Amino acid sequence: MIVTIRHVEDITEKCADLGIPAERCLFLKNSVSLRDRNDASRDTAYQILGKALAETLLASHHIVPTPCQLRDTRLTGQEMENDYVRMGTLELLCRRLADVPGAAAELGVYRGQFARCLNRLLPDRTLYLFDSFQGFDNAAGAGEAIQAAHEKTSVEQVMAGMPYPEKIVLKPGFFPDSLGGLEETFCFVSLDVDFEPATLAGLRYF
Repeated sequence: MIVTIRHVEDITEKCADLGIPAERCLFLKNSVSLRDRNDASRDTAYQILGKALAETLLASHHIVPTPCQLRDTRLTGQEMENDYVRMGTLELLCRRLADVPGAAAELGVYRGQFARCLNRLLPDRTLYLFDSFQGFDNAAGAGEAIQAAHEKTSVEQVMAGMPYPEKIVLKPGFFPDSLGGLEETFCFVSLDVDFEPATLAGLRYF
């Protein structure tokens, strides 16, 4: 099975649930991982695809060197491994905010993985989390695929992973209604929503 999207953890878990062994999975869009997930599947890929094709597909699958600025990273190994370039960039950005006043926010939290990293990297900042915390429905304009992709999320799941939960302010509901008259100064905001109206409202507000 050739996997070409970056949701590596979810796919790996689902394959295990279905009884699909690791050596049957070849990840082609995991070039930012710190650990080569294809070790177990490389020989099988050679057998199925032929060595020449397999090597061509895997040519860009390399470990990304760690810059010296991140050798003392505050993030955990798993947090860095799941999306190394994105998380490394986030940490470098957060380090430049020392003299910038304001809170942090994320619009579009899903299960809280990115919010957890923000909370860890900005432990002294209030972190506002804007999300429905219960997925989407037809009324929100979400199709079946979007609804299915955002199932199994909740406030409890999001908060369970926060290293500094006392700094979290939850803003449940649909943006911008969920603002509730909030007046705040922000030093960092992550906009990661799936709908144009909420994205535009976020750009206008923040």
